[in-house]
Amino acid sequence: KDVTIVVVDAAAETPEAVGATSAAPSSSKVARSNESIDAGSPGVLLSNLTKGKVLLFTEPVTRRQVVEALVTAAAADAPELNTTEALSLIEKREAQGSTFLNEAVALPHARVPSLQKPVAALAVTQAGLLDAPTDKPVDVVFLLLTPENDANNHLKALAAAGRALQDRQLRRSLSTVRNIAEALDALETTRR
Repeated sequence: KDVTIVVVDAAAETPEAVGATSAAPSSSKVARSNESIDAGSPGVLLSNLTKGKVLLFTEPVTRRQVVEALVTAAAADAPELNTTEALSLIEKREAQGSTFLNEAVALPHARVPSLQKPVAALAVTQAGLLDAPTDKPVDVVFLLLTPENDANNHLKALAAAGRALQDRQLRRSLSTVRNIAEALDALETTRR
């Protein structure tokens, strides 16, 4: 279906946090949703995307900017989340093999010791990423963070996100949205 998803559980130990910041890009570059997607909907991807978890980048950004903004958005529902730790763990995972795939999709993810429940966020990058190591522009970035001691559910959630993003119509719809409301409509249409 044009997307190859490889799921690897690479979290064998907890690395020390590095000096990452949680500053999100300026508001002129990213829009946040003010609406929510029902938490009771089927599918991990859609059920974890609640108020403020869908971001729209209107200008070119770096992978780091997108990931920082997504971690900040995900932290809204998880006050226990140490964003510096999460960013460090995502960087460690990216060093093992990029989750920025060549099919216009990125799935950065990590298992985080400070986290009590899974959290997710989604970004649509209208102008692409400046530093993605892919041939095709990355249009959709889905972030998944789960508790460290829940490897099985982490892999299941990651696989579910990968399956959802295999939907060509969803990716096509998300790549052409002009605002958060249209992104939420695309997600709503897909989950029906």
